[in-house]
Amino acid sequence: MDSLFITTGYAGSGWDLALFACSLDAYEGVDADQLSSWRDQMAARSSCGQALELRSEIDPDASMLEVLDQWLSRQDYSRPLILADERDFWLLDVWAARCPQARFLLFYTAPETALIQALLRGDQPDDFLSGWRMAARHLIGFQRRYRRRALLLDADSARLDPQGMVEAVRGLGLELSLFDRESSAPSVELPLERMLVRRWLDMQPDLPLLQAELEAHALPLADRPPQPDPDPSQLVEHYLRERAQRSAERDVQERLIAEKEEGLAQARERLSTLEADYKDSKEENELLLLQLHQVQEELESQFLSAKEQEASLIQARDEQARRVAERDSELSQARGRLSMLEADHKDIKEENELLLLQLHQVQEELEQYFLKYQALVPESSDPTGSSPPERSAVMPPRAATRRSVRRPRPPALKFRGLFAKNRKERKRLERYIAIIKESRLFDEEWYLRQYPDVAEAGFDPVEHYVCHGVADRRNPSSWFDTHFYMTRHPDVAGSIMNPLVHYHRFGQAENRQTRPGWNG
Repeated sequence: MDSLFITTGYAGSGWDLALFACSLDAYEGVDADQLSSWRDQMAARSSCGQALELRSEIDPDASMLEVLDQWLSRQDYSRPLILADERDFWLLDVWAARCPQARFLLFYTAPETALIQALLRGDQPDDFLSGWRMAARHLIGFQRRYRRRALLLDADSARLDPQGMVEAVRGLGLELSLFDRESSAPSVELPLERMLVRRWLDMQPDLPLLQAELEAHALPLADRPPQPDPDPSQLVEHYLRERAQRSAERDVQERLIAEKEEGLAQARERLSTLEADYKDSKEENELLLLQLHQVQEELESQFLSAKEQEASLIQARDEQARRVAERDSELSQARGRLSMLEADHKDIKEENELLLLQLHQVQEELEQYFLKYQALVPESSDPTGSSPPERSAVMPPRAATRRSVRRPRPPALKFRGLFAKNRKERKRLERYIAIIKESRLFDEEWYLRQYPDVAEAGFDPVEHYVCHGVADRRNPSSWFDTHFYMTRHPDVAGSIMNPLVHYHRFGQAENRQTRPGWNG
């Protein structure tokens, strides 16, 4: 603990002005709030509750010493640690006992300077000087006991010569730094207070001897400049200045009193108005209270009637709930039956579709067999030399009629087995073909004239357009341009819907353009 330094002085004597030019922020320890709380507790356990009222050494108990030891154990002693607090003045012996390596920088203040500070605070001179005597004897005794660890300085001399104070404390192993400003604390001329203090001190013959003893134990610094008795003219000037200041303050107080009295009169007037309003409000409240009682009686009767209605409604609600539960049970059974019927209907529908597909397949196979048969009939020899029979004589009349109007279907519409992957696609194309034929938007004659390859192949023009014409960007009529419609309307191009079907269902109602320069 060689780097722990404790600096203090008698509370209220102005000793702290000696450190005005010193920068102590860099020397603070950790948990400063805990140490401050410990000092307050020590003062509270003494006979006095404040540092200014203390007159004797404080003797802490074991629990308080343990708290202090814990705080000391948490400090970083790799750098100087300075504790500057006037509450440590009556704890000097405690610090010296608990910290054997600590150093002490102590300040005393001359009676004249200390008493002026006391008068400015409003203290009683006799009480303050009594405490100053005890503090002086305490400093002298501590300095004698710990001469090698303690340095006693005059606070006024240190304030006037901060550089000399810095050089003096180097003997304790402490390097203080000064602010970049005026080296001494500002002083205020108080001629009237100084004259009163000197007259008072003339009646205290023991104080000069006690001051001389303090100076003998202190390290001398620069001599304090003598303070001559105030000049009478200076006292008169100070008195007049103080009187003018007091007169100005009195005027301010009188103006404030007048304003307060005016405000009080307004408040009283307002109070009278409020009292009258209160009386009227009270009468009105009594009437309202009477009406409220009547309303309460009516509400009670209505409440009883509502309770009876509620009971009947609850009974009816329970009956309805029972009926709803029965209906729910019946509905659940009906839904179960409906689900079974829908499942059976779905199975039957799928079975019918399969049978229909098988029927189409059988019809196509019969047609193939019939064609093969027709090809074989001319090749067979006739011994009589007669010509082959007519086709109408060989085919049944119904088959001949179908063959005369039937056209070959595009590959996408031909059946490719019972479980072909393109069954859904073929159904979709057949649905598009039916929609286009019903819409009458497709010009079959124009399509066959425009695309003779379709006529040569014998395809149905609508079926060819749905299965191949859209992919080849062929047009279903002269007024509908497939490529233009899909390019102009990207939503159609991005879907799988046939563009002519889209126009029939949506585009015609939306007035979409079907070819360049024509809006339908």
